[in-house]
Amino acid sequence: MSALIDEGFHVFLDNVYFSRRKKKKQLKAKLSEPKRVKLLLERLGSTFIKLGQLLSMRPDLIPQEYCTELSNLQDNVTPFSYDVFIKELEKSLGKPVKSIFTHVSKKPLSAASIAQVHQATLKNGKRVVVKLKRPGIDI
Repeated sequence: MSALIDEGFHVFLDNVYFSRRKKKKQLKAKLSEPKRVKLLLERLGSTFIKLGQLLSMRPDLIPQEYCTELSNLQDNVTPFSYDVFIKELEKSLGKPVKSIFTHVSKKPLSAASIAQVHQATLKNGKRVVVKLKRPGIDI
């Protein structure tokens, strides 16, 4: 329910008292409904992002403005934070990032429903890209 409110879908929940979120609700309400749907699907996670990706290709099922906005889920998903990326990378590697890389870019090259990609430099100077699954995805 919190995700619905934070993404501006308060109209469905107006009978419930949520005064502490009033300011955030007002800010999100200024966004278009298709944009709020996209943000909601991102917040709900990879399964919902995939659903949005599928819907973006179905103008026979949803209005074109939704298709256009949801098409951003194909290659323009909000990235997870650099700190989370480093934490998950260290968990995956089983050792500190600094023991393998001299640099990992803070800005991702790409963020998608399943993974995120960052540039990095190995200790030997070779430039590489590191692709890491989003936290909470078991595939």
